Amino acid sequence: LDRELSWRDAGIRMRWRSARGLASLLALAAAGGVLDGELPSGPVAAFAFATSLSGGVHVALGEVVKLRTPLLVQDRPWERRCDNSYPEVIREGATWRLWYGCVLAGTDFDAGIGKSRVFGWLHARSPNGIAWHKPDLGVFDLKGSKAAEVNPALTALGTRNNIVLGDGDGVGILLDPTATDPRQRFKLMGDMEAPPQTRDKRYASSPNGLTNWTSVQPYRPTRIRLAPNASYDWCVPPAPLAGRHRSRGEQPGPHVASDYRVMTDTHNNMFWDERKEEYFVTTRVKRSLVSQTRALATFRSKTWPPPDDVELVMGMDGCAYETQVYSQITFPWAGVYLGLAAVFYLVPDRIATHLTWSLDGENWSWVAGKPACLPAPGHERERHFRCTFPKGQPFIPVGEPGAFDEYITFPSRPVPVSDAPNANVRIYIAGGNGPHFGSRNTSIGLAMIRADRYVSLTESRGQAGGAVIGPLLCTGPLLLITADVGPTGSLAVGLLGAAFSARGGVSMGAAIPLVGANVTRAPLRFVGGGDFSAHVGKRVVLEARISSASLYTVGFGRHPPTTSKAPNQGRPSDAGGGPSD
Repeated sequence: LDRELSWRDAGIRMRWRSARGLASLLALAAAGGVLDGELPSGPVAAFAFATSLSGGVHVALGEVVKLRTPLLVQDRPWERRCDNSYPEVIREGATWRLWYGCVLAGTDFDAGIGKSRVFGWLHARSPNGIAWHKPDLGVFDLKGSKAAEVNPALTALGTRNNIVLGDGDGVGILLDPTATDPRQRFKLMGDMEAPPQTRDKRYASSPNGLTNWTSVQPYRPTRIRLAPNASYDWCVPPAPLAGRHRSRGEQPGPHVASDYRVMTDTHNNMFWDERKEEYFVTTRVKRSLVSQTRALATFRSKTWPPPDDVELVMGMDGCAYETQVYSQITFPWAGVYLGLAAVFYLVPDRIATHLTWSLDGENWSWVAGKPACLPAPGHERERHFRCTFPKGQPFIPVGEPGAFDEYITFPSRPVPVSDAPNANVRIYIAGGNGPHFGSRNTSIGLAMIRADRYVSLTESRGQAGGAVIGPLLCTGPLLLITADVGPTGSLAVGLLGAAFSARGGVSMGAAIPLVGANVTRAPLRFVGGGDFSAHVGKRVVLEARISSASLYTVGFGRHPPTTSKAPNQGRPSDAGGGPSD
């Protein structure tokens, strides 16, 4: 797929992506003032801090490689319909661990989503993240369970199953790197049954992610607000649906936070934000009126469980009806936050994964433009047409006709196969072979990308273009970049506005272009051995010239990293950690 869109295609019409003009940037670079505010220190995402793009330079999604064959399928008597699954994968030492959701029992699944559904949260293990085993955990007793009430045949299975929690849905889990109490190594959030209580929205902790749940507390946020730059519009629904909702009193127009209520029937997920030293939680809210519009919501907490008075923040700028954010996996990357947003295309009843980004974790934007889905020729029927994407290319698209993920992809959090900066990252996907509200089976598949190559500034036609990047905090004398440069391409980065000097300068004119190479956090060279020593501790603005190349990150360092070269073109399957490892 051609995943490359220009800023104009992404809906940005102005030349500058911020209020700063070229003159002010030149003055800032010339002044070289000491840092007086919070600026990122590298490596940082080049696209996020680019204030000007010229020529053919545009923002491009990184290359995702997806396996055609699923790794795990629903094949147990209690895996009646695995629905959205919301997979969670954690690499703990040499063991890969998977948690996923399933409907344990129900009726009428052939006609749609089913009735009398009873949810559960299950576990699998693997020595390599590829071949998975569903162990008999002996944790959950099907005898006397709600699932057995619906399907009595499950009673005889007793505890011979891989169920962790009965009546659990939308559960996210975190192996907490800051936990000092071994009983609280794993943190959990979602809808769950906590005996002897009934199912509810809850937080919990566990020593092993399977048993001995402690600190079980209800999830009761008290406030919802819109982020400063967020703008939710009630997009006009397609003709078959528009009249239905208008007849119930709903009209197109901006949403306000009071229209929404707290919901956890999504993939609740969290991570420890090292930069802010707090937990970052992603969940969702839902519009209270009959349209049931879903929306992204986040919050932060210094403690776990979080306090009762947390404030949810709605931060997405985009259409909130035809393309709803069903769930989002949020994680830090190169000085920004990225989101794997599972976008619900309401009319075709499909869900594809798009990439979002944010500087502060509150105000979110689409990396490749707002999602839009139009019927492909010959597929105009309401519930059974394929999408074309004039804007907003998916990061992980649905599969081809007949594939296990033809209709749906729900992503896991990215899991690196090693700690190397250019390691493969695995994104496990819950793929559905039928419409969201229709009959379907769910399988767990795998997508891969390089850890350092999610998004780039790219020029792909051999016509040199430019970018202005910054201000950034200079933290070392070496300028380090992550980039892919084609055989006939070139890439150079230098200090904006600096005068050329053949004796130690770091201007664009003194930069020695990188040609036909693929590098990870590699130092750029300058004529005369110049470096950024004179700028350490100050803010700088960089300029880049890009031709048939992709620039992912820029940063500074005192010594070249031990791993600086990346294998050919940054393809995930060639970088180690693929299906053969």
